[in-house]
Amino acid sequence: MRRAQRAWLAWRDASEFDNMGTCGGSIHSSMVAMCVENLTQAQAKHLDAQLHCKDGDLDCGGQ
Repeated sequence: MRRAQRAWLAWRDASEFDNMGTCGGSIHSSMVAMCVENLTQAQAKHLDAQLHCKDGDLDCGGQ
């Protein structure tokens, strides 16, 4: 799980595709920060779900 999370962090930090339209603009850093926050919240929700698996859920890492 740690290896996967480290890889995800590298991907998150390297992915600015969603904000390419604001490159060079004064809003760019705010847009990148908001994107990082949204990705982080989604990942936290995903990891929480993986840690609280239902019995028999074979698609869940917490088995």
